[in-house]
Amino acid sequence: MRKFPRLSTTVRTALQPLLVLSFMTLPAAAQAEYCADAAWKSLGEAHGRSRLPEMIEDHWTRCQPLPSQRDRAIVALVYPSAGVAMPANPGDPMAGYEADLYLVDTAAGRVLDRQARQRPQQPDGSALTGVEIDTGTPALAPKVPSVALRLQHAGPSPERLDSRELLTLHAVQGDRLRPVLEDLASWTLRGAWDTRCAGEFTETRTVLKTGAGRTRGFVDLVAHTVQDRRTTRQQGDECVDRKAAPVSRRHTLRHDGQVYVAPTSR
Repeated sequence: MRKFPRLSTTVRTALQPLLVLSFMTLPAAAQAEYCADAAWKSLGEAHGRSRLPEMIEDHWTRCQPLPSQRDRAIVALVYPSAGVAMPANPGDPMAGYEADLYLVDTAAGRVLDRQARQRPQQPDGSALTGVEIDTGTPALAPKVPSVALRLQHAGPSPERLDSRELLTLHAVQGDRLRPVLEDLASWTLRGAWDTRCAGEFTETRTVLKTGAGRTRGFVDLVAHTVQDRRTTRQQGDECVDRKAAPVSRRHTLRHDGQVYVAPTSR
């Protein structure tokens, strides 16, 4: 099995990504019980999916109560895409995948809506390494909460780093999930190193916050991006990390009637 790059403890600590996840209210008991029950992991079978092997299921399935709505939960299930082998172990990456996001009525155990995303096996060898649901994203309009699907990817080379987290934001409108911002690069790490210490890295983090204005009934979103450049060098027995002054920029994202327009990720 091909191994994806792992940083040394010093470098990994210095380059730990900032993943924003907060809960505004405690979920209702029924919601919490639903996500604690393993039954939701089989939701995909109703849509023609094969059940993931139990040994790797927990790595590719997620469930979160929707804090702003009673009896609602968000479920993410990720499967290998056609022609891609099932990962052999829980931590193995997935070269190509299909990610399903479900809005579920927890009281009835019924799927209200489903959004499916596909990413075929990539020529550059990059692969999916993790999946998260973020219910701490801002409300987009009165009675319109949002939820984000965060998909983490990494390149295959231990010397040349190319990792990223892609965020897709969904508006929860009644019983529907509507994608309103797709594949925002919320975190990237690029660079090259000698796999021991010496290297140069660029880390970029983007956080979405509510802006002051509204466009077509939806709040404007402010994408706050911070880019850090680091150089690491071996000095005696120490791996010394030098960080340049961070570069910050802001973009205002406005709803065009269908979706938000994302800033360029590169």
